[in-house]
Amino acid sequence: MKRIGTRQALLALMAAALLAPIPALTASGSTGDFTMSEISAGTLSGYTGPGGSVAIPDGVVRIGEWAFYGCSTITDVSIPDSVTAIDNSAFEFCSSLARVHIPDSVASIGDNAFRGCVLLESILIPDTVVEIGDGAFWNCERLRNIHLSSSIKRIGKGAFQDCPQLTDITIPEGVVEIAYGAFYNCIALRRAELPDSARIIGERAFMECVALEEAAIPEGVEEIGDYAFARCLSLTSVALPDSVTKLGQHAFFLCEELKRVKLSSGLRELGYFAFGRCYALEGATIPDGMVTIGEYAFGMNEAIENVVIPPSVTVIEASAFSVTRELRETMRIHGVPGTAAEAYAWSQGVSFVPMDPPAAEPEDSGLGANAGAAGEDSAPGESLIIPEGVTVIGRGEFANRWDIADIVLPSGITAIEYSAFENCANLRSINIPEGVLSIGDDAFLDCKSLRSISLPDSVVEIGDKAFARCGSLADVRLSQSIPKIGKYAFSDCVSLTDIVIPAGVTEIGYSAFGNCEALKRVILPDSIRKIGDHAFDACAAMKEVVIPEGVEEIGKSAFLACASLAAVELPDSVTRLGEQGFYLCTGLKEAKLSRNLLELEDYVFGKCYGLERVTIPEGLTRIGDNAFEMSLALREIIIPSSVMVIRPLAFGTTGETSKRFTIFGVPGSAAEDYAREQGISFLPMEVAL
Repeated sequence: MKRIGTRQALLALMAAALLAPIPALTASGSTGDFTMSEISAGTLSGYTGPGGSVAIPDGVVRIGEWAFYGCSTITDVSIPDSVTAIDNSAFEFCSSLARVHIPDSVASIGDNAFRGCVLLESILIPDTVVEIGDGAFWNCERLRNIHLSSSIKRIGKGAFQDCPQLTDITIPEGVVEIAYGAFYNCIALRRAELPDSARIIGERAFMECVALEEAAIPEGVEEIGDYAFARCLSLTSVALPDSVTKLGQHAFFLCEELKRVKLSSGLRELGYFAFGRCYALEGATIPDGMVTIGEYAFGMNEAIENVVIPPSVTVIEASAFSVTRELRETMRIHGVPGTAAEAYAWSQGVSFVPMDPPAAEPEDSGLGANAGAAGEDSAPGESLIIPEGVTVIGRGEFANRWDIADIVLPSGITAIEYSAFENCANLRSINIPEGVLSIGDDAFLDCKSLRSISLPDSVVEIGDKAFARCGSLADVRLSQSIPKIGKYAFSDCVSLTDIVIPAGVTEIGYSAFGNCEALKRVILPDSIRKIGDHAFDACAAMKEVVIPEGVEEIGKSAFLACASLAAVELPDSVTRLGEQGFYLCTGLKEAKLSRNLLELEDYVFGKCYGLERVTIPEGLTRIGDNAFEMSLALREIIIPSSVMVIRPLAFGTTGETSKRFTIFGVPGSAAEDYAREQGISFLPMEVAL
């Protein structure tokens, strides 16, 4: 027998190994649908296969970032037990993906991992998973059933945001934080069961869960963030456990059916609009230990009748309950005589019901600095005549004077300074004489009974919040000499029905007419160049606005939630239309855009449910994310060849959208590419023409 040396034997074995077939690999250097370049060191980095059902090869340890991003042809994915991590955006915008099995080997699911998988109906996250990233299942529009891992400590930011078919969720024991927007806009969510381990409910965590009927907040929760349950329209009662020490601004804002509230004894402050616009709220018992009831904490709650305020409360902001003429007839404040509760009731003209003081009364139970400043001998309904010779009404000179009903100013007045008449809650009328040059910031803020104002043409400046929250103000005549309307100048003037902006005004400032909910008609002059951020935000009754040629910029959220607006035409002078410019204009049917716009920013026409027609002008280059989100009435749109970038969620594209929607465009353009990627019908532009 011929003997083979050790070196020769080794070479023979290597040759045999190289020549032997490898079962998992084809001759073309691929593993099933995957090329060898797509799998390296156990990480799957890409996919170029035909779609359909996809089996990830055994041995893959990690599904890498963007591995299947935008693969609109895959329908289901089988993940082997070797995989331990699904990285950021791994399956993002796989718009046909309906089924995926996550094995027990997986420990982490990255940010946006399954975002925009609009056909995915259920997901079972095994108990081995210890981390769910931000936006992991954002905009999974058919997702109905979720089983969460019992090992996670945090639900990430926007993790299940915009999952409109999710009806109930059980957060497993062990979760400590529900982060920002985790279940934001889950509009079908009726029930959320929170564990005893929860400590933080983050900002906007359940905001706009409009069907949410029940949210039991367990003992142990310490912090509820800004807007956490805002616009939960079906929520009827809420009980905050005594462990809660922080309640954010707008936490339960616009919970329109909320009738009963139990507050935590651990709270020391109720912040801005915490329970504002809870129109059905019948009453509130403020717990002993509370110190401050902030601005609009219970603002604009028309049904509120009985409020119990303990002597520990030393500061009650003037707008805390937005007392109106109607509320003065029905509302009763219960409190201990000589405390801020009595002073506030007195300053607002509300009935006060005395209560016996507690056995051990807090040391500091005196009047709060913001509870009212009227003298003891003042009587409601007085007329105040300012003598001749006075030229300036100084800072805060008559602030908090609830006893003044009418004011007569002399002809020599030239300036009304900061907060001069702030919170004169019973002030009905005042004459502003010719010669006045400026109305300062907050000058008439919270003058809730003021019915009309006429500013002479000598006035060249109206300060920020000058007439904000004048809830009875229905008639306004503006000076012909002002160049700008300041920030919040007439915001929350809920009785104002029409306004004529005089010629010469070039800018309407931030939220200048924000939340003027009765405002139906606005006449803008040809001099206008800029309509600021939130300028007409939540003007729900506005049916028509004519934007004149010459306007160059329309700011962020400028016409947000103008629900009655039916049509808008932007002149060709407009070069910028800000993010959310016409967001939630639910009655808007038609929009004609400026030919000089280069970009449609994010959410600009989002949730305009009735939008039927929009003309995209030649010259526009970019359409941002959610620009036309949930524009359910839109059946077709013409996109010119100048548009080079269309963000993946520009039309809130879903499986449902692809069936009802047609894009007309130039073959070979970004419009055709987008339609193909999103599974939307595409036709050449000449067909539309």
